[in-house]
Amino acid sequence: MNNNSDRNNPLDYIPEIEKWQAEYFRELNGLSKIFISISIALIGLIVSVLIPNISGKTVATSNLWVSCLFLSLTAISGFIELYMFASRFSNMSSLLRNYMMTDIVVQSKGSDEKLEEFLCRSDMDKNKIKKKERTSKILILVQFICLLLSFLFLASFVYRNFIS
Repeated sequence: MNNNSDRNNPLDYIPEIEKWQAEYFRELNGLSKIFISISIALIGLIVSVLIPNISGKTVATSNLWVSCLFLSLTAISGFIELYMFASRFSNMSSLLRNYMMTDIVVQSKGSDEKLEEFLCRSDMDKNKIKKKERTSKILILVQFICLLLSFLFLASFVYRNFIS
């Protein structure tokens, strides 16, 4: 019977929800690393194999350059996403510290000014965390779009030069 009453408390689900959110962002971070690896490998392939052989006989070299540009944008946005992922943990530790200080002020029956100060700081940290999470999701989407566009331009270059 005690288990049923525990399961009905919504606060019991918070650690599980936070665990799944952390797992979701770890997966996004891994996806970003894959995008970075693919884009850097393709840039290396293009630069080492195709660029020295380009002369006046190739067609649509602008597609090749645009593909390199999108691959570079993929890598750059991926590195920014990795930074955002790491800086989120700094804000989370600050948030936990402010929660702890709020609890200490409440338990020691401290001043309302200090309580308000720590509550305000924790709200600011929560907003920063949400903003960085949203930015990380947007950067993953930007990486996907840039990588897709680079593949399309590279395929167009290959089609125009080697198939036709």
